[in-house]
Amino acid sequence: MKNKEVKELVLDALRTELDPRLREYGFRRRPRSFRSVRDIPRGNQCIEVVVASNPYYDRTAIAHVMTFFEYSFPEVSRHLANMLGAEDHPQRGEVCVRSDASAVPPLRQRYQCYVTSPSGCRTSIAKLAQVLEAHCVPLLLGHQTVEDIVHAFEEKDRRFQWSDNSGAMVAAAHIILGNPKAASSVLKRFYNTPALRREFALAFDYCNSLSQTVKK
Repeated sequence: MKNKEVKELVLDALRTELDPRLREYGFRRRPRSFRSVRDIPRGNQCIEVVVASNPYYDRTAIAHVMTFFEYSFPEVSRHLANMLGAEDHPQRGEVCVRSDASAVPPLRQRYQCYVTSPSGCRTSIAKLAQVLEAHCVPLLLGHQTVEDIVHAFEEKDRRFQWSDNSGAMVAAAHIILGNPKAASSVLKRFYNTPALRREFALAFDYCNSLSQTVKK
């Protein structure tokens, strides 16, 4: 099948199999979009569907349907851009956290959604929706604030995919929570080698400048 045909097939299945489940929790998806979004304090959460049409790594499938979840906090992202340098800000737009939703369930309950035929698409998406509702949605409902994300980071919650920039992101979160001293502390703990401190020198300088402003 052509890529466009595959995506139309998946979109049609999302309408009937995924949307009704996510709608119950406040998620909304535009008709032509693969992103379901809900508002949370200071930002929003998103569950994104990514479709790999006719994947080269599985010739039996017409589609590999992957899912990711995101947190967008505009205030955090603005500070993060200042800490990393706007041109080096690796995340798109205001996204602060992006993780693979398929990695959230326990190992034996994880599901890779491969669609092998047009007639089987709804069944595959229905199974995907079931797994998302059982594992990803509760995670998102339980982590709705900036404070929740900071706590998940401190607890090293493996359901989130933390990157090298996560320390700076959490420091930015502390800044908007009114605690630049905690922001500096996170940077010192997370970037605790000379090489990392050089790489994230701009972040250290930014937090130090805010701390000095608070002291004044």
